[in-house]
Amino acid sequence: MESIFGQLGTGSGADDLCSELFPFHIVLELGESPKIISTGKALTTWLRQDFAGRPFSDCFTIVRPSTPSLDEVSLKAKKKAVFVLSVVEHFAQLRGQIVLIGSDRAVFLGSPVLRSATNVEQLGLSIADFAPHDATVDLIVLQQFTEMQLTDLKEQAVELTEAHEAKDRLSESAATDPLTGLANRRAFWSRCSTELESNRRVALLFIDVDRFKSVNDVYGHRVGDTVLCTLADRLVATLRPTDLVARLGGDEFAVLLIDVDHRAITAIVERIQSTIPQPVEVDGHACRTSISIGVVTRTADETVDDLIQDADAAMYEGRQFGPGRVTWFADRMRVEREERRMLTEDLEQAIATGAVYPAFQPIVELETGAVRTCEALARWDHPERGFISPDRFIDLAERAALIDRLDDLMLGQALAELVLWHKQDPTFGLQVNVSGRSIGPTLVTRINHALDVFEINPDTLTIEVTESWLIQNETEVAAALHDVAELGVRIHLDDFGTGYSSLAHIHALPISGLKIDRSFVGPAVRSERSRRLIAATIGMARSLELEVVAEGVEDEETAALLTELGCDYAQGYLFAKPGSTEDIKKLLTPATDARQ
Repeated sequence: MESIFGQLGTGSGADDLCSELFPFHIVLELGESPKIISTGKALTTWLRQDFAGRPFSDCFTIVRPSTPSLDEVSLKAKKKAVFVLSVVEHFAQLRGQIVLIGSDRAVFLGSPVLRSATNVEQLGLSIADFAPHDATVDLIVLQQFTEMQLTDLKEQAVELTEAHEAKDRLSESAATDPLTGLANRRAFWSRCSTELESNRRVALLFIDVDRFKSVNDVYGHRVGDTVLCTLADRLVATLRPTDLVARLGGDEFAVLLIDVDHRAITAIVERIQSTIPQPVEVDGHACRTSISIGVVTRTADETVDDLIQDADAAMYEGRQFGPGRVTWFADRMRVEREERRMLTEDLEQAIATGAVYPAFQPIVELETGAVRTCEALARWDHPERGFISPDRFIDLAERAALIDRLDDLMLGQALAELVLWHKQDPTFGLQVNVSGRSIGPTLVTRINHALDVFEINPDTLTIEVTESWLIQNETEVAAALHDVAELGVRIHLDDFGTGYSSLAHIHALPISGLKIDRSFVGPAVRSERSRRLIAATIGMARSLELEVVAEGVEDEETAALLTELGCDYAQGYLFAKPGSTEDIKKLLTPATDARQ
């Protein structure tokens, strides 16, 4: 092709011959801003004006291949490429090859890209424009274009294949959990929807790994991830090829069973239960786990959302009675779930309006009978349902991610009352419960903000933390509690004896006191075992220089026994029921006068 243009030379005669042989050619003068020197006669007809002398970029855009500039170097690099030009003003295209015919000159050998009759009209052409001009030249051009187009098609085929492979990888990634390789929530939802639309008999298992966070806390997240992957493999091994297991997130899994009856479901669940508890060996550690399973079968027109919520409700109810349980969904659970939903909405509104409020129960110094502090207890009087137990609405708050707001509300309301009490006794203390789910990196900021707002001396505030949560989430909780202790706030371990504490845990944490659970205090007078447990707890606390508070004291005999055993403080109905701020004020006056 280059030799043909070498023979043409320059001048008007050569240009006319070139235009006759190649009616869609463009001659370019190369440089920083390439210009069009002349064009083939078809292009002049097409555009109805002469492009000669105009910048190339004003008239054409290179659609492909990607070429940063039209110069000798870049064109040599693209020597075998098929160029596609887009005509700026006419929204049409030319396909062809750019050939260097000198160090500062090149020619584009083009033909229109004919996609439809409309395209022909856009080009301003007729069929006559495509009639043969010279058989010899046409054969040469045809051969060259055929070679270029074949190469171009191959490149397009490679690009298309790569695009399809990337799309497949993207689709697989969008449907797969990256850690375990199982289906993710989206894929599980899609498959469930398909099976439900086909009216097949299905069952759904909602699976949660018991106390999994403690695995991460004790062994680290890498080991925790290995445990999850192993459990995922075990679940797959227990199922049939038609079933689907997915990781919904965290330590939650779901299993979809297809065409099963009660007997088949039971057999599959038994296989899962016999396989999962086997220890997972990681880096020499034998990690033991158990799972809680909720089971639901489709009975009517349930949606995917209905089935997942029903199975989750069954799992959650079973877990209340201990780990490793299998619980089948019952209709009453749906009623209870709806009631929980409505109550949760009411609770959110109550927290927003301050309708949840603190009641205050005095804590008495056993040796002197003086009231040195009191505990703030959350109370909620529902406008229609009446008094709601704290155990119930605190659990709702934790499940609905409202617990931080509830804890902050209780702390703020209680500190506002403490400001008033300090006018009578600046040393009087306040103890406030903090949910385990609230204990994290933001806790110290929230407490410090509340202390600043009410200008409260930190050493008059005590935060109570439940023992069971502290042990299950030791790493994160310990860091947060140390930050709180640095403010000067005291920390007590609530419900002591009901969890899995050890001396090592207590010694490593900034604990200043223990509160003995009422389940030990109540039977202490009648039970020798309870007395010994209380005595041992007090002895341990003494050795660690910790205060001891006994809760649930309801009679003089129990109070006398606790005094004899060396318990520091007590609270319970013997001394006072939870009351208002005015009740606390009445208790403060004698103690304040006695110290004056």
